[in-house]
Amino acid sequence: MEIRVRAENCTICGACAEECPFGAITMGEECPDFNEGCTLCGACIEICPTEAIYMVGEAEKSLEQPGDRGDRHRGVWVFA
Repeated sequence: MEIRVRAENCTICGACAEECPFGAITMGEECPDFNEGCTLCGACIEICPTEAIYMVGEAEKSLEQPGDRGDRHRGVWVFA
């Protein structure tokens, strides 16, 4: 997973940098920069007033992939 910024939406307000509990965000000239201290906690996403910050990765993948034959249910326990 990864955090990305829509530069066209970012107003460089600094709210994300102030909200980051790990100090992992510095404000660049066009948008915030994330350093190796980022833990993907999502605090910056929640506080961003213009929804410029978003997360990509695992959540974007569809549950069903072409050729999926029930593998998506692997590891599910059923008690009767």
